Amino acid sequence: MRRPLPLLAFLILALGCPTFAAADPILAPPALGSSPLFFGPLGPTRPGENPPARADIPNPTLHGRRSAAYDRAVGLIRQERFQEALAFLRRQPRDLRDWDGLRSLEAALVSQDSPPQALLLYDRILNSKERDMHWARALGGYRYLLRDLSGKGDYAARLRLIKCLASEWKNHEAREILAQTLLEEGLPDDIRKELESFGAVLSVRVGELALARSHFQGKEDRPSLRWLSTIALREGDFKEAARYRRAAADTLKGKQRLAELVKVLDILCKGGLTKDALALLVEVPELKDRVPAWSYYLGLSSLVEGKPEEALPFLEPETAREGERGQRALYFKGRALETLLRHPEAAVAYAKAANGAYGYYGLLAKGRESYLEGRAPGPGATSASMATLLLSPSGLDSDSMAFYLWLADRVPHPWPDIGADPPSAGPGDSGRARAAVFLHWAGGDRESAMDELRHAPQLLKPGRGSESEVKLLSLMAAYSGEPYLAVKLMQGLKGEGAFPLTMRWNHPPAYGSLILEAYRVYGIPPQLTLSVIRTESAFQRHAVSRSNARGLMQLLPSTAQRLATMLGDGQIREEELFEPSLNIRYGAHYLALLLGSFGEPALALASYNGGPYNVMTLLRAREGLPLDLFVETFPFSETANYVRTVL
Repeated sequence: MRRPLPLLAFLILALGCPTFAAADPILAPPALGSSPLFFGPLGPTRPGENPPARADIPNPTLHGRRSAAYDRAVGLIRQERFQEALAFLRRQPRDLRDWDGLRSLEAALVSQDSPPQALLLYDRILNSKERDMHWARALGGYRYLLRDLSGKGDYAARLRLIKCLASEWKNHEAREILAQTLLEEGLPDDIRKELESFGAVLSVRVGELALARSHFQGKEDRPSLRWLSTIALREGDFKEAARYRRAAADTLKGKQRLAELVKVLDILCKGGLTKDALALLVEVPELKDRVPAWSYYLGLSSLVEGKPEEALPFLEPETAREGERGQRALYFKGRALETLLRHPEAAVAYAKAANGAYGYYGLLAKGRESYLEGRAPGPGATSASMATLLLSPSGLDSDSMAFYLWLADRVPHPWPDIGADPPSAGPGDSGRARAAVFLHWAGGDRESAMDELRHAPQLLKPGRGSESEVKLLSLMAAYSGEPYLAVKLMQGLKGEGAFPLTMRWNHPPAYGSLILEAYRVYGIPPQLTLSVIRTESAFQRHAVSRSNARGLMQLLPSTAQRLATMLGDGQIREEELFEPSLNIRYGAHYLALLLGSFGEPALALASYNGGPYNVMTLLRAREGLPLDLFVETFPFSETANYVRTVL
């Protein structure tokens, strides 16, 4: 294996040491206010305009003290005064030292002399619920330390490294290291056995299904049977997938067996295997209690089979249900009637579904209703695409939204002059936090202001501060791309005026110009980009998922690097994915590629979430299945829910 740089060298690089930044502009940290729309205390500043330096906050909050300690430690590390930095960190009180930001620095500093202690610190960070930039940096340090230990012949660390890379979906890199490791003669038998099994899992991930099947085939343990079921599902063979899953269920008893049989029923219905599903319900009647909407799923199964006449009796009882459950049954009842050319009855079902609660099935019903009004479809109507929805007045009105974004970028909100003194600072830590927010904002440091607000949950409780202060804080959060904070602040206020003008369109205005640019360059409808961001990250620019997807549109670093190569950006640092301008540009480019490949927004979204290979394989296996049914019966529920949510 290639010998990595010492971990401390990595740490200096990750923290953006000026020495390295000068030599390589890619390593330079992004400048404050580098997003296209940076709002200072009295209005927007544009790229190239430097905001004032961060204000010194008297009597800092806990978050302020943590930030100050972090900055001090980073300064010592950049000067390569490592022992002083470690001593400084260990002198800090527990409420600072236990913070993930300082803990990750300590882990990197002790990694050379005490790798077990460093691994313990990294494990504590990576197992915490917090997902932010410090978690991402800790992951980088953890991975780097494992590489270092692997290079010294530590096979346990090698195994952890491979699993770490796989958890980040760096599957090809993980497989390469795994293959090299399996060739080494000194590999312990227990690790060899675990690596061989894990290699088969990685083969599933990268689409080498035949290779993975050869490993699991003939084994009767429950994990192997489940993996064989997953492989069959990825190939679109629902009957085989249900058979393996049933075999896995038969290794269990009681409630655990029943839970596994629920998954078997789901596979059978999504695969259009109605007779098998009915037989299972007769054999295990308790499943009807575990799956209350079993009648709907049988109707769906009949539609997949191409038997709309048989679907209607199953769907009919579900149409009387309240909420989304009844709405979706009405919609698919309309689809069955439309396929049978019973257009007036289909129109009635669509009208009822469209009048329900706003949501995915209501929008689909409006699209089909418009389609029926414009032209009565013939026998091939079942293959009509969802484009009728997205092109209808109820769908994505790209031009109007683009004009709004264009206008909002040119008419910035006039900010009140809050002056140097924050209003009603108040006693206690919550008062100091409020004062810190206003002082940072007045000094032009929007990011520090939002950091203080984000780490002061007491400020987000109803009754904290005057109504005018709360509205101003909410406005700041909205224009800083923090809609969650903006809405949280406004929850304590009542009346129509409580909802700020900037939040009326249900998205923060901070990224409007970036989304408009994505529309201009890639043709991605602004609503689609906004909906993807909202679903992926809830507009949290520092969001990090369990699989290390980062930023607004939740890009995996491996995917982002491939996009960077395509766009001619060369090598990028993983932390650059937290920069909205880069993240949205890459996400929009990727979405445009998927739209160009699949031609349908629903399929592009399924590929964005579940991977293009999986969608393409299932499309080939289920050729001719209508798009709405394809989404509804997608075998992996997370992807199906994602598509429905975004649309």
